[in-house]
Amino acid sequence: MKRCKQEIIPACYNLEVMYGNYNTVNDGVAQNKNKAFYYFDKGCKGGHGKACFNVGLSYNNGLGVQQNYAKAINYYHLSIRQADYSKAFTSLGLMYEKGQGVKKNISKALDFYSKGCDRGNSISCSNRIKLNVRGY
Repeated sequence: MKRCKQEIIPACYNLEVMYGNYNTVNDGVAQNKNKAFYYFDKGCKGGHGKACFNVGLSYNNGLGVQQNYAKAINYYHLSIRQADYSKAFTSLGLMYEKGQGVKKNISKALDFYSKGCDRGNSISCSNRIKLNVRGY
């Protein structure tokens, strides 16, 4: 925690993972979605692209904050700009496929899935194949 307060951004990311219990190691830290969100946001503001993705995920699912699809979308885009993070492409694809916070647009969903797949995200690849099988 001290290192995060000193603005060492990777330390903030480690704290957010611990408080959010997004890891599989039992590190003795009780889950606290509000604290996790605080550290995600701090990491994102410090330029950590994966932290921005987690802020988006928090807004998308209402974890530690009120659900807000528009904010989720903004943070997913920020994650892409900062880190070209494949999971952000997948999440945006899902939002366009389902019409969450945006008008449903299968063409845009396919585009995001393709970009995520190109970056090695297997879920993006699967979702793109699923839509192709359906005739899109």
